[in-house]
Amino acid sequence: MKRKKTAFEIERKTISLSPATLKLAQEAANEYFSGNLSAYLASLISQANQCTHCRFSIYKNGKPAL
Repeated sequence: MKRKKTAFEIERKTISLSPATLKLAQEAANEYFSGNLSAYLASLISQANQCTHCRFSIYKNGKPAL
């Protein structure tokens, strides 16, 4: 029988970031998450998912508004 995944199980993924983006993200992770970049990124994603207004404001015509 296959076990059901919980919210606390970890899935490993590889992502690509530019050196400049990685530097900024790591600096923020160092300041707020004791250097844990994964926790910092997970926090940002969780925060964006909880904020309906934020989710709609970052997208324009179905594409990220950069």
